[in-house]
Amino acid sequence: MIQPMLSLVATMFAANALVGAPPPSPRVLHAAATPRVQDCGRFRGHWTSIRDNGQRSVTRISDPTHCLEIVVEGGVEYTDDDADVVRLTPGGFLSVEETRGGTRRRLEIEERGGRLERQYWVNGDRRPPEDAASWLREILPAVARESVAGADRRAERVLRSRGPRGVLDEVGQISSDEVKTIYLAKLLDSGRQPADVLREVARVSGERIVSDSKKGDVLRRVVARAGGDASVLESVASTAGRLVSDSEKGRVLLDVVAATDDARVHTAAAATARRMVSDSRRGEVLAALATRTDNSAELRDAYFRVTRDMVSDSERRRALLAALEARGATQPADPATLAAALEAARQMVGESDKGQVLRAAIARGALASPASRDALFRAIDGMVSDSEKARTLVAVANRSDLGPPAVSAAIRSAGRLVSDNAKATVLLELATRTPALRDSTTRSAFFDALRTVTSSGEYRRVVEAVIR
Repeated sequence: MIQPMLSLVATMFAANALVGAPPPSPRVLHAAATPRVQDCGRFRGHWTSIRDNGQRSVTRISDPTHCLEIVVEGGVEYTDDDADVVRLTPGGFLSVEETRGGTRRRLEIEERGGRLERQYWVNGDRRPPEDAASWLREILPAVARESVAGADRRAERVLRSRGPRGVLDEVGQISSDEVKTIYLAKLLDSGRQPADVLREVARVSGERIVSDSKKGDVLRRVVARAGGDASVLESVASTAGRLVSDSEKGRVLLDVVAATDDARVHTAAAATARRMVSDSRRGEVLAALATRTDNSAELRDAYFRVTRDMVSDSERRRALLAALEARGATQPADPATLAAALEAARQMVGESDKGQVLRAAIARGALASPASRDALFRAIDGMVSDSEKARTLVAVANRSDLGPPAVSAAIRSAGRLVSDNAKATVLLELATRTPALRDSTTRSAFFDALRTVTSSGEYRRVVEAVIR
């Protein structure tokens, strides 16, 4: 197949040399040596293939009735009605080839010295270029619509003549994600748009753009132009759920969170974060929301739903600590936040991570109310590691605000420890740092727990400290 093609090229050179005509352009030779558009009969449905390296784009559009291939080198500009090519950049080139119903047409347009030179073939036979006018008028709108080359100028023209609705309608007919993004970017960059247009851009990008990077780019542009409008930002946060990539989803949500203080928007962002797979990406979004969880019950509930869905205990720990410290490292946490954090911590498997959260909750007021106190001791009693449980109970004993109910609960938890050393250590802390032995009921519970220590050395260590 290659050898006959080379012979054809050689013959073309020889014929031109005999008559003194200039040799055919390299593009013509390339076209002669390149297989034509494939037979459409084997395709079902509609497909579009686009390759673009910034200098040369190749677009193929096919369905069961026809195949269309467009090659563009350089920049191209079409007439306002997309019926013809009006301009190519210097040295630019455009070819259109279509196979339909057994007929193959090909048009080549090349810029030379400020002029557009045209050549037209039907089934391989040369025809006058003007014969291509009606065919070109029929297919060029699809060519112009799918072409990256000239897309910016065409989008500007559509916006000028038909407004934002026209641009959005065009995007609905375009196959290429690259071209869709160019149109939507042109709309967003053209000046301030009303909220309903921005919401529609977000919706269209979510439904029509396949590429996560392109979709994310459009959504972040919408955020940047929303001016803090809560309805637009909430729409973007919800639409971000259509992104497959957690990295792209996270970038969009972080932009949304930073753009407003609106609790409803933040709740929507948390709801979308829950649909992420990566715990580290979820954690990034939660870190941005943590200081805002006191603003609304809905946001707080959404925040802790995400933490409960996490698989990684280290990421869950970071999210829970961030919520507990939302009011500052030394300030009491909101009671509802404490209760939710303790419930989420109770489900953790990693004892070290769980212990850090429980001790942070103790430092921020977990003993102040019956509800949070009971939640704390449920979590402590659910711990497996005696060393972590003992560290947490010692943290309880060291609190200056420890009341009798908390002392009794701590004694009961200490009595459930398996390790005699851990049990003795906790009981010793409770005896020396709290008024546990002053109350007869608490004192009785203390010695009941002490009698479960089987090691004589550990038992003696506690008793000697108590009676000294």
